[in-house]
Parts: sequence; C-alpha cells; structure tokens
Amino acid sequence: MSLENVFPNKEQFDTMNTLLASIASNTETGAKVKTFADVQQLTRCGLASKVFGVAEQFVAEKQSSVTASKGNSTGITAATVDGIAFIKKIGYTHEGIYDFVYNGSVWQYNGESISLADYGISVTGTPATNDNVVITVATSELAFDIVDFDKHTPRGSRHTHTIDLLLHDIATYGTIPFCAPQLMYYTDVVLPAGNYKFTLDHARYGNGTEYDGTYMFTTTKPIPATGGFRHTNPIGGWKNSYAKSDVLGKYITTYGASPERTEVETGLTVSVWDGTTSCTDLGTFTAQSLTYHTNDGKHNFTERQAYGSNRWRDSVYRQWLNSDAPAVSGSSAISNWWKPQSVFDRVPGGAKLAGFLYGLDPDFVKSLGEVEVKTALHACDRTGSATYDITYDKVFLLSRKNVLGSDEYSAISEGELFEYFNGAKNADRIKYHNDTARWWWLRTPYSGGAYCVRTVNAGGALGNVYADVANGVVPACCII
Repeated sequence: MSLENVFPNKEQFDTMNTLLASIASNTETGAKVKTFADVQQLTRCGLASKVFGVAEQFVAEKQSSVTASKGNSTGITAATVDGIAFIKKIGYTHEGIYDFVYNGSVWQYNGESISLADYGISVTGTPATNDNVVITVATSELAFDIVDFDKHTPRGSRHTHTIDLLLHDIATYGTIPFCAPQLMYYTDVVLPAGNYKFTLDHARYGNGTEYDGTYMFTTTKPIPATGGFRHTNPIGGWKNSYAKSDVLGKYITTYGASPERTEVETGLTVSVWDGTTSCTDLGTFTAQSLTYHTNDGKHNFTERQAYGSNRWRDSVYRQWLNSDAPAVSGSSAISNWWKPQSVFDRVPGGAKLAGFLYGLDPDFVKSLGEVEVKTALHACDRTGSATYDITYDKVFLLSRKNVLGSDEYSAISEGELFEYFNGAKNADRIKYHNDTARWWWLRTPYSGGAYCVRTVNAGGALGNVYADVANGVVPACCII
C-alpha cells in the first residue's frame, strides 16, 4: 500500500503538527489559530471538533469603507482607491491603516516594491521621494456561532468534515423579501390590446371556492412578450371573509418584459363575464391545488401572486446570500445579483443593495464551501416522486429541523437538529437586529400554503410569514 493513500499522509501530518504547535503556543484561554485558512486545515484534518466547541464563535470583519489620502506627500496631490480591489490584493479584511511609500524610484508596501494599480490605488501628480498614500479600512464585525460539526455534505469534494456556522445576530431586517409578489399570468408572446377572460376554481386563499367563476377585463395597450398581469386586491390574499365582489373592481395591472416588469397599465376593471362578449380565454387559476392548476407554465397559483413563492430554490435570499456583487450605483441596472428564477418573478425590494458576501473578509469566505442543502417541497411543487429540492449553497438559511428538531412534513427530513439548539428553549432562539428582537427566516415552506415560509418569531417560537415580508435574515455557512 502506498503511504500517499494512508491518512494522515506526510503533508497532512505535517499540517496537523504545525497547527497543533501553533495552538499549544497560545497562553490565553481557548484554542487560537491565526487565520481562517488555519481553521480550514484543522477541519480538513478532522480536528476541528477536538479544538473548538459548539457555541464558540468566529468573528469575520466586513468592509464598511476603504478610503485613500495623500498623507504627507509633496508631489502627488490626490489619491483614490477601489476598496474591493484593495481588499482582494491584501487578501483579508481587517480594520486599520495601510501606508504606501515612494522611495524615489518605486512605491513600496511593507518594505517590498509594488505597483499601486495592483492594489486599486490611483494618484494624481508626480510622486516625490517619501510621498505616501494612506489607506484607511473601516469594518464591522460579524460573529458566527459554531452550531455543530459534520452536519452537511460538501459538494463534489474529497473533504468530508465541516464546521457548521450560524450568524449570531440578524444580518439585515426590513430590506429584502423572501420573494416579491409574483405575476398571476405569464405570456411568452405579445398579447394585443383587447378583451380577455379568466376562470377561478378554488382560487381564494386556502383553496376556498367563494371567488369561483369566470371574469373579464379589457386592455388598451399590448402586454409584451415575457410580461403578464396580476390581480392587485389580491386574489389569493387573506381576508376575514370572502365574496365574489372581492374580485370585481379596478384590480388588474399588466406588466412589461422580464426582468424589469415595469407596469404597462394599472387599474383595469374586472367584471363578471357576461357569456356573450368575445374574449381571449386565459384559462383557469387556483390557489395552491395541483388538482385544479393547469400547470402549463403560464398560470401561477393565486396565493403566490398575492404573497410570493415559498420555494427556497428560487428565493431572493438564496441569490443575495451567495453574492459578492457591489450595490447598484449610478446605473439603470435593476440589480447586480438578482435574476428571475421563475417566469412569474418580479423585482424584489433591496435588489440594488450589495450582496451579503460583498466586503466580507476574503480569508473567511475562502474557507467556506458549497454544501448540500435539502429543502422540503410544498405539495403544489411536487412532481412525480419528488418531495424535496437539493441545492448546493455556500450560504443558506436553516431549516425547521435544524433549529426546532421537528419536520414540517412527515417523512421529509431537512437535515438534523443542530447541537447548538439541542434542548434549547424559546429564549435561546431569539435573534436581534439593532438590539431589538425580530422574527427571522427559516427556509422551510409552510405546509398550509404556497405563499408562506417558516420563521422563528420574536419570542423564539416557531412561526410562519408571507414570503413577500422582509423579515430578519440569519445566514448559515460551513467551513470545509
């Protein structure tokens, strides 16, 4: 047998010895390593759970600002810096001051000759000897709790061990929804101005029949290809009581092409079809039941046109959490990270913000890896024998099972209860944003509807909320 195939092999053994020696040399309480790359190596060697414990924390810095000044320079008159290019070149995000000095022939950093352009730095004027550029990095800190070990399967990797992490507090609140309210109907061709009719069958919130019937409306402008319409009262929305009159009125809005989906016409009147007016038939709509849903790719569930979709695979958060794109600035772009995942999607709130990973310490981000994330499917999304989605995500939301130990759907498991929450009481599950307890999202779809997602409420108990609400987001991730 080749020694190269025995664990630990020489390289791994040397790595373990080096890391263990580094840990042993620390005199302060608790094991310490110098970088997240060191933590990653411990993880890969299967030592992480021996060195660290559940509920211990890793703190990663996130860039708040990176600014440049000309320091005490007499030759150059100004300096600017591209913050992301600077952090990428440095290789980590740490708050502090970084000094670049011109020695009369070249710029130097830490005594080594460098090119300012490699660090995203530009200067105005001709540098003189001893001119300097001062880069100031300001950061915030994100504390991640260790919630368990080896509870996720890395994607396509020979590595098998993980440190499972969860942000201690809420990353953002009130800015981004799980999913924006969607189109009720999608068209892949231009629909000319004219009369249209549609039928409702078990279409009100909860599959009720009070709205059942055939209705009509008239457009005066074409609906572009990849556009559509929705009912803004809305059909599929919750009410204290329901009547057919809820459907009637100036409630149709038509939308332009994807992804912008700008409004074409608003307040088009819905009336009961009289049985004689010639109309283009747009088919039948239902709340969430596959029994009545036409399932042709054009007819959305009415609950999702009211509140958005509760499917993690297609969610806004899945895109935002895994993006390092900057915010939209001085551009007509709708987003640098969001793209429609369904033909019914509309632009969500917060789409112009930077992705969650933007400015986060690259040493930390590099230590993370994609893992298998299993999420139960609501009944309306199940086709064939499928009962769950499998996605591969670097950053994700936890499931109901991870946090509360129980499954939403019988015989459909979304992982395991994390040790961090084993025996937890409600108070142990409370998360804060700016010192205020807030509801925070899980990824598990609520079994009662196509529109609602499980949450942990402000008191730490299990809850559920419409997908179009911008609750608290608590990112989870794995060091691999």
